[in-house]
Order: sequence, then C-alpha cells, then structure tokens
Amino acid sequence: MKRPFNRYGRALVCGVYFISTALPLHAAEPAGQPLTDRKRMVTKTFSVTSQDRLYVYNQFGEVRVNLWERNEVRAEVTIIGSGEDEDEAQNFLDKVEIRDSRAGNQVRIETVCGYKAPPAPPTPPSVWAWSDWKGKRAEPAAVQRGVRISYVLTVPRYLPLEMKAHFSNTIIASFSAPLIINSRYGNLSAGRLMGTTNDIRVQHGQANIKSMEKGRLDIEYSKLLLEKAEELQLENKHGELRLGEISNLIGDLSYCTGSLETLKESAQLRLQYMNNFRLPSFSKTLKNVDIRSKCSDIRLPLAEGASMDFDVTVNFAEFRYPEQNVQFDEKNEGDSEKGKIQSRKTYKGRVGKGGGNVRIVCNYGTLRIGE
Repeated sequence: MKRPFNRYGRALVCGVYFISTALPLHAAEPAGQPLTDRKRMVTKTFSVTSQDRLYVYNQFGEVRVNLWERNEVRAEVTIIGSGEDEDEAQNFLDKVEIRDSRAGNQVRIETVCGYKAPPAPPTPPSVWAWSDWKGKRAEPAAVQRGVRISYVLTVPRYLPLEMKAHFSNTIIASFSAPLIINSRYGNLSAGRLMGTTNDIRVQHGQANIKSMEKGRLDIEYSKLLLEKAEELQLENKHGELRLGEISNLIGDLSYCTGSLETLKESAQLRLQYMNNFRLPSFSKTLKNVDIRSKCSDIRLPLAEGASMDFDVTVNFAEFRYPEQNVQFDEKNEGDSEKGKIQSRKTYKGRVGKGGGNVRIVCNYGTLRIGE
C-alpha cells in the first residue's frame, strides 16, 4: 500500500537526493528504518555529424560529460527511486521519463519529472548553502526519499553542447567545441575548456574551472574558482570569487568578495559594493587597467620595480598611495582654506618610470595603491 505524504514530501520527491550527493545513498536514514531502492537504466544513442548540435536537460542528480572519436552521442542514464517501501520507491521511479527527439540538426535529451521542484529559498544576503534550504524546506524523516537521475554522456569532440541543470551537478573533464551551460542549484566542475565559445551561468551553487581559453561567466549567489583564462568576460553578483591567472578581463562585480591573483595584460572592471577586493600586483606586462567603482574598498599592490602611469578620480572616497615612489603631474585636492569639503579629487602621475596605463574612478569607498 502506498503511503501518503504531505506537501513537503511531495515537493521534495525528486529533489531530496541532490542535497546529499556526496554521501552514500542511505547515509542519513533513521536506524531501524532502511529505505527501499528501485533502479532503472536508460540508454539513448544518436548518430551525428559536425553540422549537428546537442541539448541536454537534467534535474535532481548529475551529468558527467566524456569525449570520444565516434560520430555518435550516447547517454547512459541511471534512475534510482528510494522510498519507505517498494510501492513508494517504484512510484517515484515511474514519475521519471527520459525523452529524446531530433529536429533538423538538433538532438535533444531531457529529464521529465512528474513532480514539481522544491520551492526556491528566499534570496540570501550572502552565498546560499544547501543546508539552509534543507533545514527550512524538508522534514527530517523525508530527507532521503525521492529519486536521483545520473547521466554519463559521451559525445564527439567537435559537437556543440548546450546543457541545462536544475538541482543537478555537472562534471566536464575537457571540452573544445562551443559550450553553453545554465546551472541552478547545482555545482559545475570543469577541467580544460579549450574552445573560444563558452557561455556559462551558475546560480546558487559553485563553479570550479581549471582553465578556459575564452568565454563568458555569469555567476550569482555562488562561489567561483577559476585557475586560468586567456579572455574572460565575467559578471558576478552576491558571491565569492577566486581568480588565478587572467590575461584579459572584462568584469562587472557586485556584492561579492574575493581576489584576482595575476593579471597579465588588461582589465576593464565595474565594481559595486565590493568588500576589500584585492587586485594582483601591478606587473611589467600589464598594459591597461580601467576601473569604475562604487561603495567598494580596492587594493592594487605594486610588484617590486613596477612602473605605471595613473589617472585617479575619487568622489567622496579615500586615495592611499606610497609617498616615496609616486610622482604627480597633477594633484587637485581642493582648497582647504575655504573650509569646504572637496567631494571630487583628481590625481595624475606615475609610479616609478611610468609604463602601463591605469585609470580608476572611485566613488564612496577606499582605493589603496601599493599597500
């Protein structure tokens, strides 16, 4: 006989396993009340050419992407339903369907779940954690009931891929074709993204990328770890970022913390409400830096022997710099004798012998160069 479950159990039926993907299947089950599992395997295959493209949508599990030399797409899907008895486990399993279709040059593989996703948590003031949602939305006895849908997706190296993931992790070792990823409430782990067309969006999760040749990242309420990129366009809101070595960067960052370790050539940044954001030491290879900030604290260290030309404007902000190594061509801090507060101050000059161009406009915050 099938057991009834309340509105929270119903909402969680397809989503509960994703919360504990790193744990054994029954890690949190109550003592003496083991859950019952039912499993189904689904395999989809398509012949493709270089003119085709692939779209994949999964929810409540994970997708692992592998590459091979065949002109074929293979999706091996494992669906596990877990319930308090066999009837409930089978009921969960029966609500999941893996649909495939082909229209023109697009192949589609999609997970269809008969139950609705859990309601999204309220927008948090900082990076959102799975434990927050789990504690507020789930009943302890129902945490392990539901389904988990796991893909092993193998595709040709040349095939463009678009992926949508909802409460699902995405794992990609390497990829060189055009890539689009839209991930919500899940984590992305990627090795080398060698193509020149990468468009990745992550919300309420974590993105960990080893290297990217060229592309765009849109990160929101998430943590970003990126070791290396040649050309990066980044939008990051309400999260944390750790950037390693970036050659050329265009960024729009707000309400987040973090650092950029190495900047090789150029940066164009718009910063809003950034708390103690640390830029890399200004090196000899750096050519142009343009920063517009609002209500942010910015630090720009100087490497030993560094030289640069700077043009700094501060509005209701503080500018700190090393007195011993700075030469000013123009310095306008207002006329203090008039007893008026000068809201706008401008500084033009050089550090060392001059070289790379740095232009910074700082509104309501602090700018530190060489500290």
